Amino acid sequence: MYSIILCGGSGTRLWPLSRKNFPKQFLSLYSEKSLLQETFFRMKDLMPAENIFFVTNQQNYFNVHNQIRDVYKSFNQAQILVEPASLNTAPALALAVKFLTEKLKISQDEPIIELHADHFIGNKAAYLELLKKATSQMNGYIATIGIKPTGPETGFGYIKLGEKAGDYYKVAEFKEKPDLETAVKYVERGEYRW
Repeated sequence: MYSIILCGGSGTRLWPLSRKNFPKQFLSLYSEKSLLQETFFRMKDLMPAENIFFVTNQQNYFNVHNQIRDVYKSFNQAQILVEPASLNTAPALALAVKFLTEKLKISQDEPIIELHADHFIGNKAAYLELLKKATSQMNGYIATIGIKPTGPETGFGYIKLGEKAGDYYKVAEFKEKPDLETAVKYVERGEYRW
């Protein structure tokens, strides 16, 4: 099992706490660790630290390097992949998967967990259990974890629930950061998750 932690975001929604040169994923908001460090330790509970990779932009490279090195002295800087250009989630994820499959030669059947460095996870044990269950039952599928929206939000992607398959739903579609009118409709329908 491997993980890809996306940490190249600009973190503009928490200004003035976060700044262009120090986005929210590098802030300590609810513990002594930064959001990035919290994410790293969650994944370290599931897999060896050398299986955890980071994708960031050139501007955030040293923030990632320094923060992970501060909490894990054996950290290898080759675990940081730098995007040639900041183009959002899909290209960053593609870069990392290409690196893992072509450079490290991992099997295409190997589970890869992709997550963002700036999430708050209130119940770590339940979250890790959910990840273990999802990765053990993927059977060649791509799994995503969604939460029910609490209101319309234009800064998140929306997952439309499809056909129920056992404990899970197939994904009918994914919509990246809709406008407000569309986000309101998605929340009202009740069939979308963030």
